[in-house]
Amino acid sequence: MEKYRFILDGTILTRNPENWKDIKVTLERQKDIEGLLLIFTSKLTFVEDGYDLLRTQFDLNYNNKITANIDILNSSDVYDRLFTGTILLSDIKFNINKSTAIVSIEDTSFFGAIDSNKNIKTFLNSEFTKNGTQITTPTTFQLDYFTPSTGVFFGFVNRDHYLLSDALDFLVRFMTDDEVKGIVSTYLTTASNFEGGLLYITTGEEIRTGIGLHPNISFKELFQFLKRTHNISFVIETDSNGDPVMRIEEKAFFFQSTISFTARDIKDLELEVDKNNLFSHLEVGNKTFEKSGNFSSTTRFFSFRDEDYLIEGKSNIDKVLDFKTDFITDNNVIEQIVVTNIGSGEDEFDENNIIVTGNTAGTQTIAFTSPNFHYNRGLTNDKIILRQINSVPNSVSKYLSAQNTPCLAFKTNTSSFNLVGPIPAIVILLTTVDFDDDSTFPAFDLGSNYNSTVPNHFYEIPFNGVFTFRSRIRVGVLLPGGVTSRTLTFRGRVEIQRFNSALTVIQETQEIFGTQVSLSATTLDVQGFSVPDLTTSMTCSVGERIRARAAIQIISENLSTTDAITITVVGQSTIFRCLGADNDAGVYQTFDPADFRALVYKFKKNTNFTDFNTLQSQSLRRIKFNEGSNPTLDKFAWIDKINYKVETSETDYQLIK
Repeated sequence: MEKYRFILDGTILTRNPENWKDIKVTLERQKDIEGLLLIFTSKLTFVEDGYDLLRTQFDLNYNNKITANIDILNSSDVYDRLFTGTILLSDIKFNINKSTAIVSIEDTSFFGAIDSNKNIKTFLNSEFTKNGTQITTPTTFQLDYFTPSTGVFFGFVNRDHYLLSDALDFLVRFMTDDEVKGIVSTYLTTASNFEGGLLYITTGEEIRTGIGLHPNISFKELFQFLKRTHNISFVIETDSNGDPVMRIEEKAFFFQSTISFTARDIKDLELEVDKNNLFSHLEVGNKTFEKSGNFSSTTRFFSFRDEDYLIEGKSNIDKVLDFKTDFITDNNVIEQIVVTNIGSGEDEFDENNIIVTGNTAGTQTIAFTSPNFHYNRGLTNDKIILRQINSVPNSVSKYLSAQNTPCLAFKTNTSSFNLVGPIPAIVILLTTVDFDDDSTFPAFDLGSNYNSTVPNHFYEIPFNGVFTFRSRIRVGVLLPGGVTSRTLTFRGRVEIQRFNSALTVIQETQEIFGTQVSLSATTLDVQGFSVPDLTTSMTCSVGERIRARAAIQIISENLSTTDAITITVVGQSTIFRCLGADNDAGVYQTFDPADFRALVYKFKKNTNFTDFNTLQSQSLRRIKFNEGSNPTLDKFAWIDKINYKVETSETDYQLIK
């Protein structure tokens, strides 16, 4: 009996392909979906009856396909199915003179179905797989929405949503014709991984109208979204019924410490860095976002907008690590749909897929707070990067953990001071600026450190550290009645002051400015002066207070002793900011090479079929190996790619560590 048996279109061939000894299968961790897949990678050259069969089918209809199965003889002299596939007749390359047919066999096992169909879209309320097998559609949940400015819910009862875990389960069945019986996942069904709720998907039209189209998506799109936001991966395993299922968990789950296989006495063991895993900068954020809304889009790191961060290193690599997402998660976009577009009929976001965090009961979206009501707290850029930290190949500039020191406060009103001076007039104003709003967009106060409710508003230091502050003050001048023009010398000083707990000034930083202007009207807006920003860093102790002050001097000729000049500190454009502290996530995240898997070991080692099946079935476990026989030299790594030549047992290992 032949060791291999080839069956084309149901016919057992009497002559095997010429290069049957080159049959190779590959177990590979695919980068785009972070899953381990077993793929048939060989081309076969059919002759004699194989050639005749293929040529006959080709002549009948070259735009068709036929089945192609490969069996292998086991130790009991019984054939086991090694491979199940199809041949696309249009892909065959015939040599008419030599009567040969070179064929690429397309894998039709569930591994091949995943690889081939991962990009095919379907509506989540469809009842059929790619090839017409009927399957059950996922359950819909009717989530209510709220107005972010108030936190009050609308009372929606007819907006259909799908759990992301249910959507993935359906898409796996869809693309494999229900051969893979959905997914299993502890991670995707645990509320603590999603800020106390679960993730749901719908469309902008469904939110706006309640009768919109349901999401039309592919497995790759949805899986890649979660891969970028929550660092997930998958493998195929067998459930208690003996059916294949897709296990989806956080990536760390798939790098287990137990050993599956040991290889020693390796010759030509190679070690190198996988430069495909090195990056110079990372991009993060929602590709579709709105600047206006109840959630600030101006605070770097703590928003949904697209951003770019540098990754330190000297590897001569100019490549982006992409964490950006296509599905809408931005609070301000969702706010525009539910607050504005419903009433206006604006359909700008109707065709977009929307991801939203809802409660576990599937009845309401979650109204997160601090500082304002908003959607999707777990999908802001800071949360995404923190979950992805072991995927980043070096220290990341900017912020890598949640800050509680930054704030932005501004004046809500314009303060005016009427002053009378001699001729020539020297008018002096010294005032502490009242930045009285730290909560209305675009203002914010992440750690509730700014006090805007008492006179001489101040920032209270929450812990010891070096803090950075910035202030900008805009000043206006109104000329006396009847005066239509005047040349003024305008000087000023912005001060940022540090007080101790006894309210004694212990440090003061100043920015002095001056200019000469000609005023020709009495309209206050025309007479505004843009004062330079003052930015300063101060070493502060807990309990100390920071405030900003303005000192202004105006010199003008030809004023009578009774003429009054009105000096104003203009609201809105006068601001105070704390930019952060050096020990409040404002420094680099330390890079630990042990947490980042970019080292690649390569070697060749003959592996029998039983051991290869062990590697496949225990693909989450580590492989132990070394270049000698001494156990003290043992190294440990995980499968990245294994090429296995079935006939000769030649095996190329590529492992990651």
